[in-house]
Amino acid sequence: MSENDSIKPHGGVLVNRITNIDPTGLFSVTISEDLANDVENIADGIFSPLEGFLGQQDFESVVSRGRLANDLAWTIPIVLDVDEQTGSKMKESGKVLLQNPQGVGVAVLNVEEVYTFDKEKTSQGIYGTTDSSHPGVAKTMSMKDYLVSGKIDYIQRPDDTEIRKYRLTPKQTRQAFAQAGWKTICAFQTRNPPHVAHEMLQKTSITTRDGVFFTY
Repeated sequence: MSENDSIKPHGGVLVNRITNIDPTGLFSVTISEDLANDVENIADGIFSPLEGFLGQQDFESVVSRGRLANDLAWTIPIVLDVDEQTGSKMKESGKVLLQNPQGVGVAVLNVEEVYTFDKEKTSQGIYGTTDSSHPGVAKTMSMKDYLVSGKIDYIQRPDDTEIRKYRLTPKQTRQAFAQAGWKTICAFQTRNPPHVAHEMLQKTSITTRDGVFFTY
């Protein structure tokens, strides 16, 4: 199997937002580690077809019906939340340097929209509840009041860590599958230590598919 024969990415196009633009002089905003990871995932095409943070139309469509405005299935909104003052400065600046918590400028956001959202409606639409004991609801309710949309240009990866050496982009995984001759692959998310049921699913997958792809 060649790389070109692999399964098409969600939405049909594998996004690549890696660039080498100069961010000198841009207004900068520090984002959380989770948001920095989201930005890198967008850049590498892990979140294909997204090229940046969701605009209001896409956001409201995801919340209300689990689809982007173009009807493509998408259930969790990828958004950047800010306070009103920061949102106003970002809109005025147009291009904004996004820095990770270590102060590294990782990407440039091309600001398109700054908009408000209903946190309870968002929680109900995404998680089916407004109970704050749900971690997703708690995270949503703790978000700042404004969302900023726009495509990102990724300019610098964070420093290498022990775990990052195992990170593969979608392009790299496709190359690995092609080299191994895999045509059917089962993915398993290793968020938690595997339970017995997980182990049984993995063993079954290995016997019925070409390979098992572990993600984290």
